[in-house]
Amino acid sequence: MAYHKVEVMYRFDPAGLREPKEFVWEGQRYIVRSIGRRWIDERGEHVLVQAAGGVYELLFDQQALAWWVNPP
Repeated sequence: MAYHKVEVMYRFDPAGLREPKEFVWEGQRYIVRSIGRRWIDERGEHVLVQAAGGVYELLFDQQALAWWVNPP
């Protein structure tokens, strides 16, 4: 899996979970259409999102305070 650093715009939902709304990768803006499975592991908080081009895995690294994407 190849992760790439991205800029993610998100909000917190009522349960306090990060809810990505859009992300910018390689100069292209992607609007999140839906949010799927979530999980947390040693790398951080993973969120599967549907956007133009397919399903993307977004990863929030709490220690670095940075977002990463694993494209389809």
